[in-house]
This record gives sequence, C-alpha cells and structure tokens, in this order.
Amino acid sequence: MTNFPIFSGQFTLRQRHQLPDQAGIYFVLDEREQLLYIGQAKNLRDRWAGSTHHRYKQFARKGLDKIILRYILTSVSELDKWFFRTCYAKLPQTTPKIFAKQGFWALFRVNLDG
Repeated sequence: MTNFPIFSGQFTLRQRHQLPDQAGIYFVLDEREQLLYIGQAKNLRDRWAGSTHHRYKQFARKGLDKIILRYILTSVSELDKWFFRTCYAKLPQTTPKIFAKQGFWALFRVNLDG
C-alpha cells in the first residue's frame, strides 16, 4: 500500500451498525466535511458498536445524522507496513516511535484537509 486508496464507503453515525466487519481506517467528519478524527480498527463495526467508542458521546451531541464515518478497508498490518516504509524509516533514529506515529497522523490530517 504505497498510496491510500479512495474511500470504500460512508455511513452517518446513526447508520454505524452498517459498517463492515473488516479492518480499516476510519475518518469522522461533520456536515461541513471538516475532519474531526481519524482512527484504525481491526473491525470497524465492532469499534463503533453501541456507544463504546471513546468519542461517541462527543460526536453524538453534534447530531447522529450530521456526523459521517468514512472508511478505507485495509488490514492493520498493511497500514503499519505503509507507515514504517514511508514515514518512520525516514525519521532520525532518535525519534521515539510513539511521537513518530503521532506525527504521521498529524501529517495525514494536513494532507486530507489541504
């Protein structure tokens, strides 16, 4: 996975039970298409089942039909391979792994917005 593919699909927060039971990267957007959150899950449906996601209440307050969950189906191992091949390998050896991954997500957010 050298480039991220196009989105595989999307559902509103109210429709989250229709998410596929597959691994992927998910993007939470508001009705103005503003990116609110990015995450990854081994099973998208399980991650958003009920109200168990740690940000569910925050997003639900904005409106169940106003929050959009877009996703890309990919295995977590493919995502990690891409990250280490593309980003982490190019960082100085002194960069802690956790900061590198946080930097990756920040860079990814900027690329999505810009």
